[in-house]
Amino acid sequence: MPFISADTGWNRGSLSLPYSLYVFVYSALGFMTGRLTDRLGPRMVLTVGGCLLGSGVLLMSRVHALWHVYLVLGLIAACGMSAAYVPCNATVVRWFTRKRGTALSITSSGASFGMFVFPPFTTALIAAYGWRGAYFVLGAAGAIGIVVSALFIVRDPEKMGLHPDGQPPLELSSRSATDITF
Repeated sequence: MPFISADTGWNRGSLSLPYSLYVFVYSALGFMTGRLTDRLGPRMVLTVGGCLLGSGVLLMSRVHALWHVYLVLGLIAACGMSAAYVPCNATVVRWFTRKRGTALSITSSGASFGMFVFPPFTTALIAAYGWRGAYFVLGAAGAIGIVVSALFIVRDPEKMGLHPDGQPPLELSSRSATDITF
């Protein structure tokens, strides 16, 4: 933010409010993107989400008024982030039953790992291309990466002739009381 403040004259407080809006919208839309994932499947929701998130971040490179930041980061990118995060977790739970917690922790740790990796990467981009160039590169790369990844997502293991956890399904009648875990 100091680079944006220095370039535009907007203070840090003014620039933090669009980020707060981003977090609120992203969180609030989780219910809707979850329902859309159930209805349309993760591939469609991820594709739209990747386009919105990438566009919002990329358009940050073109902002010239503070209200632009509210629109592109606080609304467009936030809608995209919601539609990019929720479908991944919704799909993971369909693929795992016994080790579902472990699978979700690995999936969720990707976001945390990104928070570790991206600050130095973004700093290098800003040093090389300025803050506007960095937003452009990050937005384009994000959109392309998410949309290409969405092409490979499969909602249910059964669509590939597989079963959750890679195991054949157990017949309910063949289970004993000791086989059932909660």
